[in-house]
Amino acid sequence: SNVSKCNYLLSTSDVEQKLRELHNTIQQYRDNQDLHPFVQIERRHKSGRPQIIIPTEHLSHLLYLGLPVTTIANLMGVSCATLFRRMAENNLSVRGMYSPYTDAELDEHVSRIKETMPHAGYRLVKGALEAQRHRVQWDRVKASMHRVDSLGILSRMTRLGCIIRRTYSVPCPKYLVHIDTNHKLIRVCADQGGENVGVACLMLTVRGPDSGSFIAGKSAQPRLWRDLWMGVTKVFREGWDNHALRTEQNLTPNQLWEVGQLQNPIANPEVIHCGYVNNSDFGVNLPQLDCPLTLQQPEQLREYIDPLQPSESNGMDLFLNTVQYVES
Repeated sequence: SNVSKCNYLLSTSDVEQKLRELHNTIQQYRDNQDLHPFVQIERRHKSGRPQIIIPTEHLSHLLYLGLPVTTIANLMGVSCATLFRRMAENNLSVRGMYSPYTDAELDEHVSRIKETMPHAGYRLVKGALEAQRHRVQWDRVKASMHRVDSLGILSRMTRLGCIIRRTYSVPCPKYLVHIDTNHKLIRVCADQGGENVGVACLMLTVRGPDSGSFIAGKSAQPRLWRDLWMGVTKVFREGWDNHALRTEQNLTPNQLWEVGQLQNPIANPEVIHCGYVNNSDFGVNLPQLDCPLTLQQPEQLREYIDPLQPSESNGMDLFLNTVQYVES
């Protein structure tokens, strides 16, 4: 009986040991399951919880993007307390990311942005500052705009309206690409370089040779307008990419892109070549189009239709009236 009792006790001890090992394995699996791939767990002692290792460069990059601490913690699968400890260990802080500008220096930056975008509001101005690597608190941006553009703020308040924008719901970046084709395939103006052969062939094939859909000319004038347009849109684009979106928990498009790339990494789409040969010796022979109006009719057309008159259909009625006049 003593032997059987001893065997029973040994069996119980073995079972308890195996249960502890199973519990540790399950706990380690759960810990690793919620962590981001670049977050590692290091067990320095046999007892106690393991230490969570967060690479300093990744943590500094996410803080530099301006992501909230709660968002970074959820992204990495750790608690806010753990994240704050790792930040303290690496001398990182949210306060240290802000630019130490005086009010006069901040007003100078805001004034330059308002010169380019006179109708920009708080969010877009703050986004433009972020694009220029100037991180400033919300209250300081608002105070600066009141000092620099108080009349503009009152003017925008009297002209507030609701803009209906297309809403998308996609799981991650690069899932859907939206191309604005309202006017891209109606008419194209380009120079006579060989790089535009494919564009000309497409326009003439789709729209026909007599539609005037491809206008070829000297490159100086299109490049002038392109440079002017790109100079203005570059400031707006950078400001927009860094402005807070109210419907996305005040995250910016750049922040949403970064978070989406970390959560659902997707490779860049494959580039499909259309088969056009980029050869400067090639060219496009455009047909000569005759104007259907006589020398006196353009003046009569200007008297008949005023392109600046009010329109209830965004100019469609003026266009149709012009076509009707020309065809008659």
